[in-house]
Amino acid sequence: MRTFLLVLSLAGGVLPLARPLHAATATVGRPEIRGLYIGMPEADARKQLQSLSDAAKLQDVPAARVESEAPGGFAILRLSLSDGGHLRVYLTAPPQPSVVWYVSFAQYIQTNLIERGTFMESLHGKYGKETALVERVPGNPFLCWLYDEKGQRVSSMDTRMLETCSGEAEALGQRLVIEGPTERNTKEPFNSCVASYTGLSFQLGRDAEKGPEFVRSYDARLVSLPLAARSGAATAAAKNAAADAANKQDLEKAKKSKPTL
Repeated sequence: MRTFLLVLSLAGGVLPLARPLHAATATVGRPEIRGLYIGMPEADARKQLQSLSDAAKLQDVPAARVESEAPGGFAILRLSLSDGGHLRVYLTAPPQPSVVWYVSFAQYIQTNLIERGTFMESLHGKYGKETALVERVPGNPFLCWLYDEKGQRVSSMDTRMLETCSGEAEALGQRLVIEGPTERNTKEPFNSCVASYTGLSFQLGRDAEKGPEFVRSYDARLVSLPLAARSGAATAAAKNAAADAANKQDLEKAKKSKPTL
C-alpha cells in the first residue's frame, strides 16, 4: 500500500483550479478534476497524486490515504480524507497500457459553507457554461458538460439521456472495462452512452438547515464510456485469445495421451 497526503481545499469559498502535471500535458479546455483527466497514463496519474501531497508531513498527518485495488481485473486508486472528501480514479485493464477512464471526487463541507452563486461562478470559470442543468429539488442542481474524446465541447443532447448516461456511468463503465461492449452493455438506453458519452457532471447538495443558497456537499464525476468500451473490447479479446490458446494446448496434449485398455 502506498500512502500520500492529498490536500483538497475550498480556500476562500472558491473551487480550486488544479495545476497541470507539467507543461507538456497541459491542454487548454481539457476537462480535469484535480489535474486528473481522461486518458491520463497510470504513471502520470500517480505522479499527479504525489504532486498534490506533502510527503514531509506524512508521519505527522494520517488524514489521507491512497489505496490501490483491482476488482475484476482493473485498478482503482482510492483516496479518503478525514474531512469527508473522497477521490476515486479508475484505470483501464491490461493488456493495453493502463489509462484513466473515470475520476470521481465527493466532498461534504463540514465548515465554511459556500454560497451557491460563488460555487456556480467557480464552476463556470473553470469549465464554462454547462451543457445541461436539472434541478428537481431547490438547492440540489445537477450540472453536466459534454465533450468529445479530444476534450473539446460538443453540442447539447436530450437531458434525459444525459441523466441516464451520467447516472449509470460508473456501473456501466466497470462492466465495459471488464466485459467489453457486449449485448447487455450496449442495449437501449445505454447504446448512445457507450457510443458517445464523455462527460463531466456535478451534483450539488444544499444545507438542510440554512437552505438552498448554501452548498453543503458536491459530487464531481468525469468519465469516458467510449474509452471504457474500447479498452474492454481489447481486454476481452486478449482473454479469449489466451483461453483459445490454452484449449488448443490441452487438445494437443490429449491427442498424445493413450487409453489403457
